[in-house]
Amino acid sequence: MKKTKDVVVDRPVSTYAGSPKTLAAVIAEIEQHPELGPKYAKNFDPFHDAMTFGAWQRQGYQVSKGAKAIKSPIFVEITDGETGQPKTIKKTVNLFHKSQVKIMSTGNRA
Repeated sequence: MKKTKDVVVDRPVSTYAGSPKTLAAVIAEIEQHPELGPKYAKNFDPFHDAMTFGAWQRQGYQVSKGAKAIKSPIFVEITDGETGQPKTIKKTVNLFHKSQVKIMSTGNRA
């Protein structure tokens, strides 16, 4: 498994942290995705192929109108307000595949 720091940065890089469980869940989502499917799942690179809407914009890309998001689970550690103990909660992040974005025109780039 690659580490984020080892990934070539000549193209947009996601914030994927290397979790095998998250990778498996995202690949399963892509396989069932109406716009993507098994072809995209087979060649999926979590470091470069999918990012959030805002991350794509910060990299100078625009998500295509009507694109359907890939649902990705993430686990966040928080402090329980009542007990003060750390606990892990599951959240869902909406990702968009590189095939669902295009480079912004020069006037719109972030």
